[in-house]
Formats: sequence, structure tokens, C-alpha cells
Amino acid sequence: MVQAQKTTESVNIKTKRMLAAKKAEILVKEQLGYKCKSNTFYLLLHADRPRYQQEVQCFKLLFRQNDSDYRLALWNAIDTACFPDSADFDDEEIQFIYARKNACNKWKYATVENINAPFCSRRLRFRSVLDEDMALLRDYMEHDNDVSNFKCLEPTKNNLRRFDIQMPLFFVIEDSESKNVVGYIGLSFLGPTHEKTGVASLACYICKPFRRKGYAKEAVTAICKKAISRELCLMRESIFEYAYEKSAANIHVIRAGIRSDDIAAQSLITDCGFRYCGTLHREYWFEESHCVDQDIYEFYDED
Repeated sequence: MVQAQKTTESVNIKTKRMLAAKKAEILVKEQLGYKCKSNTFYLLLHADRPRYQQEVQCFKLLFRQNDSDYRLALWNAIDTACFPDSADFDDEEIQFIYARKNACNKWKYATVENINAPFCSRRLRFRSVLDEDMALLRDYMEHDNDVSNFKCLEPTKNNLRRFDIQMPLFFVIEDSESKNVVGYIGLSFLGPTHEKTGVASLACYICKPFRRKGYAKEAVTAICKKAISRELCLMRESIFEYAYEKSAANIHVIRAGIRSDDIAAQSLITDCGFRYCGTLHREYWFEESHCVDQDIYEFYDED
């Protein structure tokens, strides 16, 4: 049911955009005799380009309509690299055009920013990842020799720089009492298909000085509970292109991949309620040119 709902939402957004654009194209053709040369309703709005004045007329026609479909079509039609002459537009129109341009400039931040408020378990606090956290975690991974063990990469400076967890559903783990950063935990979607079907992948790392204290189990249990109960949020694109709105993360299955020779991690993940699903053979490669299998475990809400 959740998967069908997510897929339907995606289809509805595309359909609404397409219908609004078609409606706007028909109005422009009827009122101004202007026919789009491509299959997509599009306004370049660049003062130095051909058909600029014609596009200004199209903009003004749609902008003054008291119809949300036309406003939607207009927003999505304006080229994000437009360069209009401000003398051709009133203040409200210019504000609309530049809101569209600015939304495009900000979309990358909207897709990577963690907007979730900090939350706590019995001993731990979870918050978004800061730049200084990344520097600290890289140091731990380098000094603890965990780049090779945890990431299956040679511990070079370049590989350490590539390690980045500043993502929407990743959290630094702090000890609530000491305020020490003890590791990180997070969820991610391995591609659009997993996001549509609500299958998230789990990653958890506890720095070596803080291991054997039960932090990993407590952290995994806490984030799984949050995710399955739809208490974690993402920014998702609305029907207005590059305009994002807060939305509950669509997660109903959490998947963990554990090296087949990592008995401790397998024991931990099963203690947290995950179930073994199968094995991916020859999945983890190492610098010594040998590889090991990966066991797949899943956690889901049985209700």
C-alpha cells in the first residue's frame, strides 16, 4: 500500500505539471497566436534573444490569470538562466521570476540538508552532521584503521576526503552526558527505485574508543523506530519545479548489508530485530584483491 501510494504521488506530480502546461499553451495560442515550437511549454525570457517580446506577452497573459494552473505552468516554464529586462515587468512579476531563479540555485541544498530536529534515546543524542563532525570522524577512521575495515578502501587522503555523510537522514551520535561524538548513523536510498518502494539502507559507525558500550544497538534501535513510524522527514520537490516542501520519509523496510565474516555485526543486527534475507556473493573487495560475501538483513514493521 505504501509503495503504491508513493508511486501514485510521483505520477500525479508529473501529470499535474503536464496538464497545466498544456492548458497554458492552449491559452497562449488562442489569445496571442503563439505556438510553442517544442513539445514543452517554455519561456527563455532572455532580453538579448529572439522572441523575447513575444515571451514577455506570454508571461503577462498567464500571470494575470486568476487560475493556479496557469501560475504553475508559468513557474515551470521559465528558464532558470533567464535574464529579463526589469523595465518590462512590474515589481510583483519580477519577484516571481527571481523566486523561480533562486529556487533553482537552492535545490542542491534542499536535497542534502538534514531538516530533522535532534532526538534522543536513553543515553544518546542524534543531530545533523556539521563540517567539524566530518573532520573528527575522518580522523577516527584514519587512526583506527577503519577506512579499510569499514569502507573497504585504502586509507589514503583522497579516500578519506570522499567519505561524506552530510545527507538528509544521517545523524551524528553524541553521548548525552559527556557530549562526546561517538559515531554516526544514517539511512539512504540506493537509487530512485528504492526510494519509491520505501527500502532504505542502514549505515552505522561507532568510533573505536566508544565501542563495547551498547551504543550501536541503542542507535540502530532508535533510528529504526523513528523511520518506521514516519517521524523522519525529507525535503521533496513539489509540483513547482525546484520548490521543495517538507515530507515524511517513505520508509517501511530498512536493509543492512553485513560482511559475512563479521560475526559481531551480524549478532548486533539480529538483536535489533533484523531478519536474514540472503547473501550477495563476492560483494566486498579489498586492496589485497580478495573479496568476501555480504549478508543482507531487513527490518520492517510487521503491522
